[in-house]
Amino acid sequence: MIELGDIARISARQVVRTRPWAVTLSIAFGIAAFISLGVLGQEIRQKLNQDFLLMGGINIVRVVMDDLRYPGSERYYFKEKTVRALRKLDNVKFVSACASWSPTYNQTIGKFQYPLRIVGIDQFYARVNYLDIVAGRNITAQEVKGKARVALLGYQAAVELFGSPQKALGKYLYMNRNDTALVVGVLSGVLMGDSTAYAFAPYTTTLQRGLNADPALDRLYVLALSWEKIPETAKAIEACVKKNQAAPHVVARYAEQQFQRIEDTFFWLAVLLWLSIGLSLLLGGFGIWSGTFSAVRGRTHEIGLEKAMGATNRDIMRQFLAEALFKAVLGGGFGLLLGLLAVTIGVFYLGCPFPVGQMLFCSLISLVFSACLGIAGGLYPASRASKMDVVDALRFE
Repeated sequence: MIELGDIARISARQVVRTRPWAVTLSIAFGIAAFISLGVLGQEIRQKLNQDFLLMGGINIVRVVMDDLRYPGSERYYFKEKTVRALRKLDNVKFVSACASWSPTYNQTIGKFQYPLRIVGIDQFYARVNYLDIVAGRNITAQEVKGKARVALLGYQAAVELFGSPQKALGKYLYMNRNDTALVVGVLSGVLMGDSTAYAFAPYTTTLQRGLNADPALDRLYVLALSWEKIPETAKAIEACVKKNQAAPHVVARYAEQQFQRIEDTFFWLAVLLWLSIGLSLLLGGFGIWSGTFSAVRGRTHEIGLEKAMGATNRDIMRQFLAEALFKAVLGGGFGLLLGLLAVTIGVFYLGCPFPVGQMLFCSLISLVFSACLGIAGGLYPASRASKMDVVDALRFE
């Protein structure tokens, strides 16, 4: 019987001599890709989420009372307690209350008349709708609560009225014939649409001064934490509104087509990535299987000599299994180094902390998997080698 130490030494020397680089690299690339996706997959997904959200705003849920679609129906508006309840829901980051039904009021700049619509908002409006403060500042919670006479201008309105966003700061807008509001900031963003030509004041201010045709909150904007739970969040919002007030026709709308398109994109991207990893590891396993078969055939006479000298079937099987295992673990070791390098680079570019716990877990899983791959690939050829007849093996040339 051959000692395990001798089997390990012989197997390692044989693997080094044959230099199975193709098999080793195939396993290494598969393991490195697995580690990279396992460790950084969530961070990459969050970054892609942010890019998708900024481009399409698909995690914005617009909540309205759809009463106008039902002739003769009573009009309903959102209550403050409903807004507070919505902010406590799961997957809700911000809720912005809005009094959007407002008439236009002409702004007189010299001889120029500019019809300006003033919409009532709160301090969360810009953040919920991914808008940038390109000049000045946002309105504050204290200004909303205190019904302050301040306003934000859309970028287009600021340019057309005053020439530039910076020149608009400190100017006054007419909210009605006898009332004005100080411009404290200018808004811009890809999701503004036509509202880039509007002005925005605290909804408490617009409601108090009767600037809204319907004197109440008629629209809510809800920013969800994750777009993946948007359908469930929309249903929860409708249920929450109905629970806190009368709202028979409340509707929570989101970009369903964009949501489905992005969901399909993420699904097929994940499928392709994991399929490529699986094929790489499968190729490595097949390489181990094929290489071990070739080794068995090329060393048939050697197997006969070992058996003639007293080696048992178990010794022969252990020897070839050890060679297959060494190839796989060698590939797994290289994969760990490549994976560590990829994760380090990824952490640097993603700007996130190094996930030590996740890295250790994925590394352990990778080593165990590569060992199992080696055993699975070498088991059948090693079994064939162990069952060879001594005389037939010695006769083999």
